[in-house]
Amino acid sequence: DTEGNPVYGARVSAASDEGSDLEVQDAPARWDDLAPGRWTLRAEADDHLPGAAEVELSGGARTVLIELRAGVRIRGNVTNRFGTPLHGRTVWFLPAGADHPLADDDAVGLPFAKTDRLGRFTSPLLEPGPRRLSIGRVGRIQLAMEAARAIEGTSHEVDVVFPGGSLLEVVVDGLSADDTRSSRLFVLESDGPPAPDEEERWRRAEVEDVPEGGELTFESLFPGSYRIALRTGGERFASVASFTLDNERVTSVRVPAPAPSGRREMSREERRAARAEQRHPALPIEIDYVPLDPSLPGPGFHWN
Repeated sequence: DTEGNPVYGARVSAASDEGSDLEVQDAPARWDDLAPGRWTLRAEADDHLPGAAEVELSGGARTVLIELRAGVRIRGNVTNRFGTPLHGRTVWFLPAGADHPLADDDAVGLPFAKTDRLGRFTSPLLEPGPRRLSIGRVGRIQLAMEAARAIEGTSHEVDVVFPGGSLLEVVVDGLSADDTRSSRLFVLESDGPPAPDEEERWRRAEVEDVPEGGELTFESLFPGSYRIALRTGGERFASVASFTLDNERVTSVRVPAPAPSGRREMSREERRAARAEQRHPALPIEIDYVPLDPSLPGPGFHWN
């Protein structure tokens, strides 16, 4: 290594300019009866950057030392402001002078990693030195460090918190096991302030089957005004009350399961007409706004 200590477990290969390749050996490696000429020796080891040395052979024994530098890995987590892991985000580890890739050609050779379902990522083995992290697919920057950070040693950890986003938690109370298997919850989003003498219009933003236990979470809705609708027992119910989603708090909605009306199930045409006229039975809901946990870190890159 850079301090003159042996790197145990290193693997060494040799190739000549004439195209001869020798079998890979564990270090310390030894080859006998090599043909004269220029040879390139390459060494690799876990947690070390690859190293190489060239040697000109013309007879006799030669000893070659290959220096391996320890590499650096950056590990971390990506969440939103509510602590929810963000899956499938691309994290770029930009060396000095490099910018977030805006086209596929710009991305060639740039190290990156993807977050898993728990929002975790691990970088490839990196050269020590200044690095700037950015997040987003090619051509789109979602979040980026303003200045590079010196990355030395062998390991660094960072928690990345995205700005924006909203969190809606819905609990449907009182559904039987049979009702749960056949119930769906709809989150309806306002189209915006209505024109004079017109009713406010609502469009479907999210649809989920109600799971056993009745708890649902929605993490990808934009700030705005929303209502809840529930289809259960062949009937559809819609809340009259609306609620607001924003970036600064968790919106919690409790939905008492409605009692069946006993009327016959509507035909498809009748359901369409009911939706158009908003004639669904009223669904009472309880709304609570929970401030963000002040112990959660704000948006940005938080190095540990």
